[in-house]
Amino acid sequence: MSLTRKDIKYGFWNIKNRKPEYLNFDSDRIHKVKYLGIGFKNEENKSKELKIWNSTLEQLDNVEYIWTYHKLNQTSFESICRMKNLKGISIKWSSIKDLECLKAQSDLKHLNIGLSTSIERIQPITCLKSLLTFDSENLKNVVDWDIISSLTHLEGLGVNGAMNERLKIKSLDIFEDLKNLSYLFLTSTKVLDNSLEPIKELKNLQNLRLTNEWSQEQLSELKKSLPNLKFGNVSNDAQTQMFKKIFG
Repeated sequence: MSLTRKDIKYGFWNIKNRKPEYLNFDSDRIHKVKYLGIGFKNEENKSKELKIWNSTLEQLDNVEYIWTYHKLNQTSFESICRMKNLKGISIKWSSIKDLECLKAQSDLKHLNIGLSTSIERIQPITCLKSLLTFDSENLKNVVDWDIISSLTHLEGLGVNGAMNERLKIKSLDIFEDLKNLSYLFLTSTKVLDNSLEPIKELKNLQNLRLTNEWSQEQLSELKKSLPNLKFGNVSNDAQTQMFKKIFG
């Protein structure tokens, strides 16, 4: 297993685990840091600085993990995908439409894609054979979630909606072959067939977070089937109540 206890408890990209250093493009430190957050001098007008960042990124051989908190466009995303030594990419939100350039990141281990409603297909991530975690938030227009079933090497997975908008998934069948999962986050997610049965096959799960729409009977049965469960709202009644207040 490659994930640490903290990775499993909080999720790989949680700030308690690792924190980026947000820098401007002209900082000397961008050629030294491993954990880089893209920063801006002028938050009101980023376009000129983005052009400089786009031409600079692929020169940063030292960077292993990159975070973006601005609305990432397709051009900047493709610039990130040309970086040479990345292990992880975290995108807060974006206007990205196409993930094809990820195929160039064959050694990528961790990927987080936040609010990106223009993405319809995530199939390119199946080329990431070294990927250990894939986390997402409110990718509500994706039509090929079924490709997740082929990512049997994953150790962490998050398929989440947004706080005020639930992501709809037909069935949890797409997860039942992911036997290596240590964490699975499905918050603000609506499962249309109303069944938790596929998750019972994930015996290595240590952290499971679900939207609070399930009966106590369903949760109790699920908990019995997951002997290694330690974290999340299925194993923790107090956390269940907290999630209900936040997500309903």
